[in-house]
Amino acid sequence: MEENNSPKNGKSYLCISIKDNGSGILEEYKNKIFEPFFTTKSDGFGIGLSSSYDQILEMGGLMDFSSKSNEGSIFNIYLPITSQYSDAELHHHQGTKLYSGTILVVDDEEQIRLLMKQNLEEKGFNVITAENGLLAYEILENESEKISGVLTDIRMPIMRGTELYEKVIDKNPQMKFVIMTGYFDEIIDNDQYQNILKIKKPILEDDLIRICNELQQ
Repeated sequence: MEENNSPKNGKSYLCISIKDNGSGILEEYKNKIFEPFFTTKSDGFGIGLSSSYDQILEMGGLMDFSSKSNEGSIFNIYLPITSQYSDAELHHHQGTKLYSGTILVVDDEEQIRLLMKQNLEEKGFNVITAENGLLAYEILENESEKISGVLTDIRMPIMRGTELYEKVIDKNPQMKFVIMTGYFDEIIDNDQYQNILKIKKPILEDDLIRICNELQQ
């Protein structure tokens, strides 16, 4: 988002400004700060600002910022002021937490597991996570009856996502899977993997919710 990109669509907004007196944001980082997993901290996940930005957009709001070296930064949050919702908006807001079911998220990257768990639980899903295919297989061996579906990465140590699928489907052919991949060249043969849905990384929150809801249908 460009700096000082305040709303100009004729609507009324509440503006919340947050200012600090830090060192400012470097020019080369200004176009990246709202991206998931972007961080300049060695112990950070890069989730907080990205998650806040997405939630503000979901509410129909905007966020912009200005920053000067050695003077600090100002973040402006614009939230729409309204006395009532339209029927479509009311349906949307009432439906945001009506999802249910338990999803098993399998990914070897901790920050991805945490972000997906957070996003799905906010919408009403129960979430179990596993850091590799073998651990996920052990969970499914013991808890498959309560799990609606599996959301798994392909490339993981110990056991790949496709291997996990094959082992599980051999015993439980009704279990539904979603394969996540960040690689365009990783093509899944749909004839061989009939119950697998596919989604490409990085995953937008709306796409994540949509495909997890499909797992329960």
